[in-house]
Amino acid sequence: MRLPRGLVNVVWSAVFLLALPLARAQEMASSVSDSSVEAAASAPTCWPSDSPLSCTQLCLLNGYPSCDYCHTPCPPTCRPPDQGGLQCIQLCMNNGYPSCDYCNTPCAPTCRPANQGGLQCMQLCMNNGYPSCDYCNTPCPPACRPANQGALQCMQICTNNGYSSCNYCNTPCASSALLQDTEMSTALACQ
Repeated sequence: MRLPRGLVNVVWSAVFLLALPLARAQEMASSVSDSSVEAAASAPTCWPSDSPLSCTQLCLLNGYPSCDYCHTPCPPTCRPPDQGGLQCIQLCMNNGYPSCDYCNTPCAPTCRPANQGGLQCMQLCMNNGYPSCDYCNTPCPPACRPANQGALQCMQICTNNGYSSCNYCNTPCASSALLQDTEMSTALACQ
């Protein structure tokens, strides 16, 4: 059975009216995904020196079109606490960073020093202009295990104080090592 000629044209018109917008939508979707692929494949502007692999290895692994950014080291995000403003700018220029703006922002410590209470830490944090004072909530562990503590007791105290690391318990303080040596030599002399 044949459809009348006028009805065939209407059917074809309906097919084109439905198919054309779908084809355009698919074309736009593929062009959007192509631009996102290009954006993901664009190389960074500088090389972060703290990466575990070499810059060229990272560049090749990520499939960047150019590895020219490997010649420009990324500047730090803040000025280390052991540097003054002038020393920071000097080191910045020596390292060839594109900008030395980070020298205006001092780095906040990672933990609260043992000789500071929480309130004193917050005051010093605000006076120094640190971007965040969260470090005041984390006390710094000591550098070594005190003479009056055994390793197990040290670990318990470390855990109770909420220190970020208890590695200091493995290192007796110099005074405790000296005390142990003195006790040992006294014990040997008494025998």
